[in-house]
Amino acid sequence: MTNRCNHPVYEMESEQLAMNMALFMFAFWALSVVGLIIMAAGNRKVGGVLAIIGSILFVPLGLIAMFGVRSVMNSEQDESLDERRRLASTTTDLGSP
Repeated sequence: MTNRCNHPVYEMESEQLAMNMALFMFAFWALSVVGLIIMAAGNRKVGGVLAIIGSILFVPLGLIAMFGVRSVMNSEQDESLDERRRLASTTTDLGSP
């Protein structure tokens, strides 16, 4: 009686397993790079989400990327909020008697 599991991962050769892991890591890295390109193109929300998802696999270095992307996304929200506040203040100033 053997105590071996029949899971496909355990039956792979080590070279094949290493190649599959490298492809998996490359896919996440590519997702992160695509997210950064989309962020640079102007769509920071979608690009930020893709960059964060792509960085999840690369702990602890990916955490630095996640914090950076999050701060860029927050700075955009702060700029948008300041712009809306300025617009609201000029609108209310125009309507006052």
